[in-house]
Amino acid sequence: MKLDSSIIDPNILNDQLTSQINQSGPSIVIDEKSLITLEENNIWAMVIDDETGTVVWSKDLPKEIPTKYSRKDIALFSRYYLKDYPVFTYINNNKGLLVLGYPKDSYAKIPSNAFPLLFLRNLPRTIIYYLFLNLIIVFIIYMVSKRKLLKSINPITNAICKISNGEKIQLEEKGDLLDIKIAVNETSKQLLERDSMRANWITGISHDIRTPLSLIIGYADHLSQSKNLNEIEKKELELIQSNSAQIQSLVSNLNLTSRLEYNLVPMERKKISIVKILREIIVDYMNHEIYNELYDFNFISDTIPSSTMVHGDIKLLERAFRNLILNSMKHNPKGCQIQIEITMDTRNINIDISDNGIGASESQLIFLNSPLSEHIKENNKKEKSHGLGLLIVKQIIELHQGSLKFNSIENRGFNTRITLPLYEY
Repeated sequence: MKLDSSIIDPNILNDQLTSQINQSGPSIVIDEKSLITLEENNIWAMVIDDETGTVVWSKDLPKEIPTKYSRKDIALFSRYYLKDYPVFTYINNNKGLLVLGYPKDSYAKIPSNAFPLLFLRNLPRTIIYYLFLNLIIVFIIYMVSKRKLLKSINPITNAICKISNGEKIQLEEKGDLLDIKIAVNETSKQLLERDSMRANWITGISHDIRTPLSLIIGYADHLSQSKNLNEIEKKELELIQSNSAQIQSLVSNLNLTSRLEYNLVPMERKKISIVKILREIIVDYMNHEIYNELYDFNFISDTIPSSTMVHGDIKLLERAFRNLILNSMKHNPKGCQIQIEITMDTRNINIDISDNGIGASESQLIFLNSPLSEHIKENNKKEKSHGLGLLIVKQIIELHQGSLKFNSIENRGFNTRITLPLYEY
């Protein structure tokens, strides 16, 4: 094994010297160029006579190197080292044995160069087995490490998903990834505290508003029965009553959307006939003189079997449908046509609530069809004209694993399509 890559290869040097030794006469003569090569590479050389074992020619022979050798000596150093010098031996025609001595730190000689034939034949197979065994070991280590890592990560990922849904979590604070577990627990705690403060604030404000509002509504109702009011006073009183009712509705909506957001509304799920609910709602509005005069209702459900059911909370779904109808009335105070049509496919029932009123702008539609989280954030103040009513509709429909889609052409009407999964018997 060669240690110094800059030194000349002994086989190359042997070709140069052997040709000159064989061409020499009785005395060996080496040209100047070859001698310089020996000096530059710090190599010594000698030729040993075959019969006597004495050195008949040498170049830069170290002092510790003998000048006479037995056949045993030659056999030993040709295979191993000569006075710790790595040596290389070459036979010349009738001129003896050429010995090249290299620097001690230039070559490492491997004594054994004989291998069993069976070993050589089996060597490729042995190497393949060895590599395969190593791959198996590496794979086992990888799987064990992966399983251990997943065992630590899975509770954390599940906890993060629960946090996003507003659920309370508490990871066991020990084992791997301890710092992350502590951070997740602390985050969950802070979010729950913040949500609790928000919910309590909304509840408190609603309660504070409801008490004086009830007094205002009560006194307004009492005054409305008086026969001493003139026309101006009656109109002013009607404004007080209508605005008080609007505030009351806003407070109710605010409480409901807050409770829906934090899953505080208990759901009483049962089989519900959507056709029956909507028919009752429409009849209720038509029985009110003010609604009957301004709004023309059209209900289409002829293709829906009476046995068609959904699974849900009847009060919440009724609230959602009423909010959509009231939304059409709110944005069309001078009246419009309101159509409710029910269709179905193999898995879902579709409820389309439409009007032919003023509709909505493109920017409003983008906001209305945005994810529920965007409505809850309520960052876009310009789009708040549709208020909490439609937000509550979105929350209720999502609680029922349904979907909601708003469509409109400005000044040509507004449409809401609700899709709910059918009840599976």
